[in-house]
Amino acid sequence: MKDYYFYLSSDDYKRSGFRDTNSPHDFIIDLKDTITLPDDEYECSLIDYAVIKSPGGKNMYMYVFCDLVRESYVKEQYLPILKQIDLRRKDSITCNYVKMNVNQFNKIRIYIRDRNMTIRSLGISVFTCTLHVRPRKK
Repeated sequence: MKDYYFYLSSDDYKRSGFRDTNSPHDFIIDLKDTITLPDDEYECSLIDYAVIKSPGGKNMYMYVFCDLVRESYVKEQYLPILKQIDLRRKDSITCNYVKMNVNQFNKIRIYIRDRNMTIRSLGISVFTCTLHVRPRKK
C-alpha cells in the first residue's frame, strides 16, 4: 500500500472540466487517472495550505471540506470536514487524519466556508492545499 500526495489549487480550474462552476472557495479538480484504494483502509489529511486573500477579506477562520472523507458533526450538521483553520496561526498546522469515504475516485472537490457556513466573508482569491492520503494507522 502506498501514500498519495495531491497538490491542489483553485487556480487549476483552467485545466479542469468543471471550470464553469469552480471558484476559489469551491473547486473540483480532475485527476489524470482513477485512484483505487483497498476498502476502508485509507485516511486523508490537509497537510499544507496557502490563502491569497482578496482586498477587503476579513475572515480569520475557515472550515475546509473535501468530498473524499467521511462526514463529521460540525455546526449542527454532518459534513466532510478536513480541518478548521485559524488564519492567524498558520505556523501551527497539525495533521489530523480523517477516514476516507470512497475507495475509488478521479476527481477531488475542496470547498471552504466561514464560521457561519457561508462564503460571504471569506475574501479568498486563490486557495492551494496539499492532501496526504495514506494507509490508515491502526
